[in-house]
Amino acid sequence: MFTISIRKTNLPKNLIGSQGGANPLNRHQLPDVHFRSTDEMLNCFSFLDGDKAKEIVVHNTQKIADMIDDIKPIKDDLYTPKIEGADEEMREMSYAMARSIYGEELPEVVEARLEKELKSIIGHGFAVILLDLA
Repeated sequence: MFTISIRKTNLPKNLIGSQGGANPLNRHQLPDVHFRSTDEMLNCFSFLDGDKAKEIVVHNTQKIADMIDDIKPIKDDLYTPKIEGADEEMREMSYAMARSIYGEELPEVVEARLEKELKSIIGHGFAVILLDLA
């Protein structure tokens, strides 16, 4: 078990050094912190008797952790933007391009491949993204 505490270290001072000057986070400094082990924390509280130190370092830390719900900052699913009619527009543009290349009557193999690709693109919600690139 690890507990957060403050201690001087040689951590890099720039929070996000590779982002350039435009990122406002680049102007902040990292605090001098590290994760202390349970033994290190117990040593910090050695002025208390062993049971009281263990209560503060181990049991109270667990109580606090038990009060906090699990969160997921990034969802598992893909959340593409929604634009009304994007799927149909993608289908129309794709068929228009195919007809400009192969003529009004598309060969069966071309139409089958076009449908296969459109099913995948539209089915996974990528039509909006690809339309944005067009």
